[in-house]
Amino acid sequence: MHPKLYNAAAGGRVDDLLEFGDQLEVQLTPNNNTVLHIAATFGHRRSVNWVLANRPSLLCRVNVKENTALHLSAREGHCKVVQALIESARSRPPDQGLGKGIGAVREMLRMVNGDGDTALHEAVQYRRLDVARVLIEEDPEFSHPPNTSQETPLYLAAEKGLDDCVFRILNTCREPSYGGPGGRTALHAAVIFDSEGNTRELLNWSGGQLSKAADEHGWTPIHYAACLGHEKRVRQICSIDERSKEMGYLAANGDEKKTALHLAASHSHVNIVKFLFAYYPDCAEMVTSRGQNILHIAVKDMQEDVITFVLEHPLLSSLINQKDNDGNTPLHLLAASSNVLSSGLVNHPRVEKMAFNKENLTPLDIACSDKYRSTFISLQKGLAFAFRSHIDLDDSDLFFSISSLKTTLQDIIRKKLKKAGALGQRDLISRDEITQRKRDWVKHGKELDFIRRVAQTHLIVATLVATVTFAAGFTLPGGYESNDVP
Repeated sequence: MHPKLYNAAAGGRVDDLLEFGDQLEVQLTPNNNTVLHIAATFGHRRSVNWVLANRPSLLCRVNVKENTALHLSAREGHCKVVQALIESARSRPPDQGLGKGIGAVREMLRMVNGDGDTALHEAVQYRRLDVARVLIEEDPEFSHPPNTSQETPLYLAAEKGLDDCVFRILNTCREPSYGGPGGRTALHAAVIFDSEGNTRELLNWSGGQLSKAADEHGWTPIHYAACLGHEKRVRQICSIDERSKEMGYLAANGDEKKTALHLAASHSHVNIVKFLFAYYPDCAEMVTSRGQNILHIAVKDMQEDVITFVLEHPLLSSLINQKDNDGNTPLHLLAASSNVLSSGLVNHPRVEKMAFNKENLTPLDIACSDKYRSTFISLQKGLAFAFRSHIDLDDSDLFFSISSLKTTLQDIIRKKLKKAGALGQRDLISRDEITQRKRDWVKHGKELDFIRRVAQTHLIVATLVATVTFAAGFTLPGGYESNDVP
């Protein structure tokens, strides 16, 4: 594009544009922007009107990224230019590439660029609320489908916390699309970004149905709220669930069938754990696809507040010794972890310290086994990354330092278990042998008792015989008189 023409369009100088009147359609920038693209980008309404009056064919010309002048003006937030473009489309005759009247306007508004974005996508993406309002009201029949990133304007508005934009789309468009990337919905976005207003609007608009929609991981909005610790959003969703009472039981099909309660426990959001348990009392019975309850999860993820809550609540006592699919109780998982702080579980009066898992191992066996030290690798990697960022150590020094820490942590856990009375296979024999030994003890006990009774009977008889014999030895035949002296 000629420098003078570019500067005239960018600066809004109509007089200089007159000089290039016969070249307006052929003069292009390296990105195939026309003079109309340039004038619209810089927000010069007067220049836009002049160009459209002289070269109306430029209205829907696209650049190398398939953007029209409307896309660019919407992105930059030039509301007056957007309105000028709309008026031009409305007034143009049908033989210039578009429909007629409102049809021409809507055809232009629905054009997408190379990313699948409409002008409304651009306005919402860049928070141009005045422009978004104009575009929404001009085409209420349009559903505003997703772009190539699977983002709808409604999803983007919810993601950015644009309450007014969400409200206008929901209350103006007849059937707006609400999807987002990864199978999420606009309600997922509102909950993730902790927007009270948008959450309320979307719940009311959908009659609560969006609260049941799961993404590609099987997570519904309440899963995200529980995971992120957005307690107020959890309460909002549950309030819309007052009749059906099902939110607390929705399991994520793509994530070990975790419920919101499992996720809250995993991330130590104890207030949400308490609320969900109070709202759905029996949801604590639900386990993941690995058979793990919330205490398993809290122990595995070292969430002390949740562990304490479970141990202290009388209605959750059945979780203490529950076994997962591998036969591990929460204490087994504690023994395999680096959690040296959880004395509450180790010393709890109801915890079974000699429970065997499916590998015939007690918690102490696991704490003493090299096989289960792999659970410390995440700790090792995390500390290695942190230390390498701040301490001048080479990798070998760091490895040995962290290995020492790992061994120390396991030693502490092992000592805690032993102090609490836990036993391992070095201290016990196997379950089958224990059962047989008990049977032997019972059998031998009965035999010993019989022998003991027989011995006691024999002892009594022997005593009587001995007594009689002893007495006979000291009694002379015919008696004894002291005066019988020879």
